[in-house]
Order: sequence, then structure tokens, then C-alpha cells
Amino acid sequence: MTLEQLHADYTAQRMIKLSVAEFASLLTYAPVLMVAVSDHNVDHLEMGYLTGLLAEQTLVLHAPEVAGPERQQMLQTFMDELKYLLYHLEPWEEKILSVLKAQLDAAPDTKAKLQRQMLAMAMASRGVNEMEQQKIAHISARLGLQL
Repeated sequence: MTLEQLHADYTAQRMIKLSVAEFASLLTYAPVLMVAVSDHNVDHLEMGYLTGLLAEQTLVLHAPEVAGPERQQMLQTFMDELKYLLYHLEPWEEKILSVLKAQLDAAPDTKAKLQRQMLAMAMASRGVNEMEQQKIAHISARLGLQL
């Protein structure tokens, strides 16, 4: 499956408007979310960390002079979609990882950043537990990340 195919499937099912670039950006946070939900308990500290990452990303996607309502709307859309994925990750997880692997292979410098974000998510609340460690190892192997 390509990024464009996944984008078309996802946005049609969710009835949302995201450009392919915005969707690709959202996908890079899916592994962080996967780590958060791996222990079946996403607390306020983990959501706070994820919200901070998404807020930072909306600044990257929108020039500072466009940082008003459009940026706020994108942040809200990203949050809505990650909340959706909290409860509906299973049918999307393999597709997301497959597409994300291709993206990361084309941008290897992003791999280290993603690895750090997954570890930081696991540390955000009471340290890294066994389920989070296993999920990080699985995602890292699947995406070709260094442990």
C-alpha cells in the first residue's frame, strides 16, 4: 500500500480533509501513540506529551504568519485523529507501519527522532514498562530503527 492509497482510504472512511503531506506528518506520530496504548492505559501525562509533539508539528506545517486559526484547526484535527486511533488502532496499525517504513527509508534522519519520541512517550508516565518495551522493539524492528 502506498501513502496515497492509505491517505485516500483513511480520509474517506473518516470523512476528513487532510492533504497527503499533512496525513504523512500525522502518520509519523502513530508509533508514539502505539507505544502509549501498548499498556492499555493512556494517562494525562502521555496525552500531554503527545499534544506537545502535535503542536510543534503544526508549526512546522504552517508558516508562522499562518499560525492563527488554520494552525489551531490542524492541531484539533490531529488530536481528533489520534484520539480516534486510540480506540481503533488495530485495523490501521499494519497499514500505517508499512507506509511509514517506506517514508522513513526515504528520510533516514527521521528514524532517530522517532526512536527518541517513542522512548520519551514510554518515560512520560512512571517509566518504561515491559509492554512498552516490547512495543518499541516491535515497531523498531518493523521500521528498521536502531535500538
